[in-house]
Amino acid sequence: MKEKKHNSGQVHIDVPPTPEINKALARTGYDSWQALCEVIDNGSDAIKRWSEEQGAQNVETIHVIPKNWESESSDRELIVIDTGCGLDNDSYSLAHVWGLGESSESKTQNTEKLYGVFGIGLKAATMSIAISATFTSRSTLEQKFRTSVYNPEQQRKRGDWKVPVNDLIEGTTEHWAVNKYLENQVGTVLVLRGLQEEFPVKQSNFYNRLSEMASRIYRKDLKDSIYQIKLGKNRTLDENSTIDPLFSSDPSHNSDWFYGGPDHADTFVFDGLTFEIRACHTKIGHGGRNQRKSSTNLGSGIGGTYKRGVYFLRNYREIGILSGDDSGFWILSSASNFFVEINFLDDGNSNDLPVQTDFGKKSVKMTPKFVSYMRKKLEACVKKVSAYKVKTKSPSVDDTKKQFEQIVGSAVKVQRKDATKSTKSSTEVVGSTNNRVYRTKNTYRGKSNEPFYVDYSDGYRAKVTFEHIDDPMRRDFPFWEEQQKDGLKIFINEASSYVSDMIKIDENYRLLYKTAAGIVLALSNNIQNSGERTDCLGGFGFLVNDFTDKERRIEVTEVANIELEKTNFGDIAIAASGQ
Repeated sequence: MKEKKHNSGQVHIDVPPTPEINKALARTGYDSWQALCEVIDNGSDAIKRWSEEQGAQNVETIHVIPKNWESESSDRELIVIDTGCGLDNDSYSLAHVWGLGESSESKTQNTEKLYGVFGIGLKAATMSIAISATFTSRSTLEQKFRTSVYNPEQQRKRGDWKVPVNDLIEGTTEHWAVNKYLENQVGTVLVLRGLQEEFPVKQSNFYNRLSEMASRIYRKDLKDSIYQIKLGKNRTLDENSTIDPLFSSDPSHNSDWFYGGPDHADTFVFDGLTFEIRACHTKIGHGGRNQRKSSTNLGSGIGGTYKRGVYFLRNYREIGILSGDDSGFWILSSASNFFVEINFLDDGNSNDLPVQTDFGKKSVKMTPKFVSYMRKKLEACVKKVSAYKVKTKSPSVDDTKKQFEQIVGSAVKVQRKDATKSTKSSTEVVGSTNNRVYRTKNTYRGKSNEPFYVDYSDGYRAKVTFEHIDDPMRRDFPFWEEQQKDGLKIFINEASSYVSDMIKIDENYRLLYKTAAGIVLALSNNIQNSGERTDCLGGFGFLVNDFTDKERRIEVTEVANIELEKTNFGDIAIAASGQ
């Protein structure tokens, strides 16, 4: 501790942090996956610096390798390697990687591309993932790789912040990684040991989760081919793996873009600062059981039945996701697939920015003024999305509906003359088909000893009604029935592919109503077990949806083949003309 005296009697005393601060770093609020992304950020920044310094045109690589994860005899390790600029191998530089604030260069240079903010991410992330870590690096081919060791527990025991630095030791994981991935290259190897239990035990599960997260969080870098991320031996995330959670490549998914588009964003200025924004609504149901990539990527990172939310990006790196309610941008009760993306700049130096990243780059902080501005900016979009499910049908369709309500009502009345013992309806029926669970509520249970009520006061009118709804939660149920106090209601679910295809043409409504009523009443009258009835109806809906999905995939493939043939024909024509 140094003391400096001045003529005024004022004394300046250095107050360095003690190793006990590591306890605070371990409580920054990271989960293991967020912490791992912080480590990847470190490699990303190193690659960007290297590309800027060298003018390199090659696509660099970040390797993420779990080691000994399924072995009972050895401790698990997590290795992250980057082919970036590396670090000088002198002891001072390697040790100060683990100093607070030492690694943040983004405050003074290249702030629009680098991810480092406060210079604590690597340390805090390490404490959230592991007990100890090593940093092995070099910045020129003339240097040898050397290693610094970060072990907060040992620091606390010694009562100092000293970091050991040593030459690369043969037979270690560090030595193996350098020889395998960085031979004749500069770069860095980070080895994390004593891992937390939050990561999956199976490597395949680890890769699957990380692949989904990284393909979305680093979508801009991957799409621009700044680097690729290799997961083990056989999986590579590159420009073909990127996940754009606002865009579905399925041609049947029509999207309204309010701001920006699939490949571009609009800009706006708030308090003198420039922001980028995209906002869209995709007109499909929830699609939770649809496993096509184009569907599962839509709204990636957002849970729940009605997928909607705001993606916040700092320097194009995803920081966090908030729902509309949590962000304060909107209130939507039953709309699905409405997404907003906001990209902002934050160099970590200003504390009064309208949008800024939090301490650990896990989420954002916004001023009330900015929230109010965004609420007004999105107001028209929200109104349009809220009104989307309100559908109008032509008068001829309405006439068809009334006609078949009478026809089905009379048929039900005749069928119920053969009364059987009443079966009370329960609030929920659960069945499974093809390993999928289907749920219906208040399902009609078949015949009872109470006849349907028919009102003859103003002519024949049976108490059977058809009701059109759009319920993505039950996409595999094209229709179902519920017994009401005064009759029977048959629901037509327009979220089903079968129904949505049928109602494109008004003439199809006659067939739709006959099919719906025929299937649900046949099941109710001939299958006594309610669970089996649910299985049959859900299985029918699932198969029809599956047929429709496959049909659309074939159509997309045929269109692609036609376009390819046109391109090849054009190439042949150009070659033949001698151009």
